[in-house]
Order: sequence, then C-alpha cells, then structure tokens
Amino acid sequence: MKSKLISEIEQRTCIWDKRLADHRVRSVVDAAWNQVANSLGWEKQTCKKVWKSLVDHFRNLLFNVVLAGQTGRSGFDDDDEDETTAAIKWPFFKRMMFLRDIVSRRQTVSHIACELQDQLTNLDNSIGGLEGVCESFAYLMHVCA
Repeated sequence: MKSKLISEIEQRTCIWDKRLADHRVRSVVDAAWNQVANSLGWEKQTCKKVWKSLVDHFRNLLFNVVLAGQTGRSGFDDDDEDETTAAIKWPFFKRMMFLRDIVSRRQTVSHIACELQDQLTNLDNSIGGLEGVCESFAYLMHVCA
C-alpha cells in the first residue's frame, strides 16, 4: 500500500512540490489529501503520517548517499553495507526520486548554534566580523521561526 500512496501523491504535485503556488493554498492541498485518502481507503491523517515517514526516510538515505559520495566514506562501521547499498535495498528509494530536487537537508538548531559559536570564536573586532555575526543571527532567527 505504501507504493500506491507514493503513486497517488506523485500525481498530486500540490502536496509535495513546494515550488508551486497551489502548495500554499490550504484548500487545494486538503482536497488533494482527501483524494489520496479516498483512493486508498485510509484516513487522511494516516496518509499524512505514512507519507511523512517515507519522505523522512528518503531524505536521510538521499543525503547519506550524497555525503558518502562526496567524502568517499561509507558511514557504517559494518563493511558489508554502506549508504548506497541501503538506499538501493530500500524498495521505495528509486520510486521517490521525483522528490530529489524538493527535499532538503533539515538543519537542527544545535547544528546552527555550532556554526554560530564557531563564527563567534573566530570573531575579530572588525566591522566585517560583526556583519558576519549579524548575518548568522538573522539566519538563525529565520530557521528557528
């Protein structure tokens, strides 16, 4: 049924494509979710919960594969399997590649705080240094909002 959910959602771009104007229109997105739920015979909330889980798993695999490819590391202690193998083994990875340009790496507040702390540590008393801190603070406020 997860494969069917993926197919139903892929057809309704307003649900997943953040670049579309309809993605911001609640009534359009809600109607699309209702169509998905009716098609599957599930509750709308169940569809949303399962979809979020699928997208989160896809995002993690996608970025682990990309990161592994960029650094040449496997990321696993076990030599038998790396991120690429895990992604290929997950039955929905290729099916969800339509999201590859949509999903983004989620940054945690602690990650941002570490970046800010690093900038503060390297801060000199110059105006340029203060501008960098202001930009970082503005970025932090934007992400946390």
